Amino acid sequence: MSDFDERDASDDEPELNEEEVLEQLQELHRQLAERQKDEEVTPSLLEPPKKLIICATRRPVRLEKPFGEASFQYEESKSGLTSAVHALQNDGVECRWVAWPGCAVEKTSQEGVRQRLEDDFNCRPVFLERDLVEAFYARFCHGVLWPLFHSLPTDVTGRTDLYEAYVQANQKYLEAVALEYQEGDVVLVHDYELMLLPAMIRGRFPDAPVGFFCHCPF
Repeated sequence: MSDFDERDASDDEPELNEEEVLEQLQELHRQLAERQKDEEVTPSLLEPPKKLIICATRRPVRLEKPFGEASFQYEESKSGLTSAVHALQNDGVECRWVAWPGCAVEKTSQEGVRQRLEDDFNCRPVFLERDLVEAFYARFCHGVLWPLFHSLPTDVTGRTDLYEAYVQANQKYLEAVALEYQEGDVVLVHDYELMLLPAMIRGRFPDAPVGFFCHCPF
């Protein structure tokens, strides 16, 4: 026998027979089953949530106050997002909106508007001041983000105030979500106006299931 053969033979470990291999596999399977049993199983997102919270600037109702009128008019939105939410509601899913009502509402009118939106439209309103809407929605979202998503960059050098307005608006949405969210709920954040909101929600509620849909090409 060559030196190679002798060294090779002496280094060989005893081979396991078929019964020993089977016993080891069974033991590994048993340990895995016990570990899975002991671990907390996270419910699947495919299961119906306790409540679905939809955060969007595309609101379920259009709120307007005609010139010279003392009261607001409420007109239900006919957007695609609203239609999709209605379909879920028809299937028995409880849905709650967190949304900007679409116009500035004076502080003296906010409680009445809030009550009407919550009772009749399942919507918790996010009230934004007129100046904040102009900076956040018109100038940053539509003037900066929308062009960027469409490869049309604009020069906003030094306009940190617009981004600060964006952060502030997303923060207001977070505070509204915090009043609605309960364990077992699922939060859906809609579109590029609220891109900071998912991380804000996760920071406040680490275990909250949060989805984000960007309804904009890029």
